[in-house]
Amino acid sequence: MNQHSSLQQLKWELVCLGISLLGLAVRVMTVAYISEASSGRELSAPQAEQLNTTGSYSLVRNPLYVGNSIIWLGVSSMMQLWWLSLSILLISLLYYRLIICAEEYYLITRFGRPYEEWAKKTPALIPSICHWTPPELPFSMAMVIRREYSGFFQIIATFAFMNAMLNYAAQGVLAINFLFQYLLIAASVICGAIWVIVKRTSWLPAPDRSNMKTSRKASEQN
Repeated sequence: MNQHSSLQQLKWELVCLGISLLGLAVRVMTVAYISEASSGRELSAPQAEQLNTTGSYSLVRNPLYVGNSIIWLGVSSMMQLWWLSLSILLISLLYYRLIICAEEYYLITRFGRPYEEWAKKTPALIPSICHWTPPELPFSMAMVIRREYSGFFQIIATFAFMNAMLNYAAQGVLAINFLFQYLLIAASVICGAIWVIVKRTSWLPAPDRSNMKTSRKASEQN
């Protein structure tokens, strides 16, 4: 592979990275406006004290899964095989649809009619802006950092690994491009520090947002 081809390949990989980071941004804009007590996404033993229906959840019932699918689309697109990208996207959507069926059974049992009314007007995986409702809670950077730092690291690490594999396939050399090396080192340092803060200290606690909805509604009424 000549220098021009290598540069074109690197540009394409950065485009794909941008697609995956867009998926992460979808997750960020979802997680930033929820509380720890909100409806969960655990398949084996789902738990939820609150039902999310505002913000991203007013556009689509499963915004986190939409974000995940976009992330996988970015990763698979690195191969520049349209059928592979389409296949992985369809497989991920099918996989999440199966999970959604189990989750929705729990949610309808837990929340009853409020969930049914929300689900009736809100699509499962294809966003619709017809019923947009602003988030009830304010943006929380602490929630974003606590929940999404590992996902950010996984994206960077995956792209660095894929870059090495593509370089090996094209040039016979197992090497990571300098740009991805820098990204991986930076992500490792930053996310490693966050891991220590979250797991070993009390510097970044989960925000207590249990009374924020009530307070906000009261202020709006006044």
